[in-house]
Amino acid sequence: MINNIELELLSEAYLIGKTLNKTPLSFNDPDQFISIISDDYYNTIICPIHFKKCFMFQISNGWRALRIKSTFDFSHSEILVSILLPLSKEEISVFITSTFETDYILIKEFMLDKALKALNEAGHSIIPV
Repeated sequence: MINNIELELLSEAYLIGKTLNKTPLSFNDPDQFISIISDDYYNTIICPIHFKKCFMFQISNGWRALRIKSTFDFSHSEILVSILLPLSKEEISVFITSTFETDYILIKEFMLDKALKALNEAGHSIIPV
């Protein structure tokens, strides 16, 4: 396992929403973390809570996002395991999404303090941004 991974705690609260996959989507804020994942049936949208849109028919509010700040290439297979294992031991559920550059770990806001403590005890550092 890898310890001392730097994680950035994003300052905003996030929601995870669901729309039908034929719903036209438009989010234009380059300074925000926004993720849209599509499959045959639905779009899953992760965005700051203030972006809440009426076209989402299912919404889960109250998520906080950690972004892996440390840079790793695709050959590293233990990055997420090193983060998820201490969270799993504390029975903290997560929602994960990735970009080409990094991974985002979303944690319910009411579990955030417990999660940060577990990650710090595992040797990871948290940087508020």
